Amino acid sequence: VQLPGSEALQCIFNSILTGHFQTFGADVLKISEDLTKATIELQSLVANTFFPTAIKFHYIFNLRDIGNIFEGLLRSKALYYTGTLPVIRLWAHECERVFSDRMITVTDMDRFREFLEQVVRKYFEKEFDKILTKPNIYTTFTTTTGNDDERPYCGIQDEEKLSKIMAEKLAEYNETNAVMDLVLFTMAVEHICRITRVIDKPRGNAL
Repeated sequence: VQLPGSEALQCIFNSILTGHFQTFGADVLKISEDLTKATIELQSLVANTFFPTAIKFHYIFNLRDIGNIFEGLLRSKALYYTGTLPVIRLWAHECERVFSDRMITVTDMDRFREFLEQVVRKYFEKEFDKILTKPNIYTTFTTTTGNDDERPYCGIQDEEKLSKIMAEKLAEYNETNAVMDLVLFTMAVEHICRITRVIDKPRGNAL
């Protein structure tokens, strides 16, 4: 089966994103094409640079990765994403989760970061510095709006607030279950957010 070319991919995914952004502001709607181009270009760079080996047998990058990034973008809601910056930061976050989280060496992670910066500078140069500012974490468990299935997927810029929320959730869990004596240092907090992102998805798993 012949895979669709870049133009066909652009048409397919841009249509999906444009449809989703209809309830957003006009400025967000305008960047749907660039978000699509940036995603396709980044996926191509990754797929043509990182190849599976005996140790890196899971380095298989394909069109499914584009779909996974767009799945994350489609979790955004107009009420919580005002302006283009939060949307582009969400896109960058999803790219890191889909690609960088699968890489097992610092060298590979750094190379991916170079690719991400290259693509961001090409398509979103005006907000380059703000887009890649750390921390850039998106999760659902820091908001209290709606039930568990409706909580918005939002960005967190305050790591102290995030750590405090996790500590409260841990204490709440320990009141009714076997005590988990976890040390919530920064890397652990970020890793929990990554796992939560995966299992929040339909049929999601972190295997």
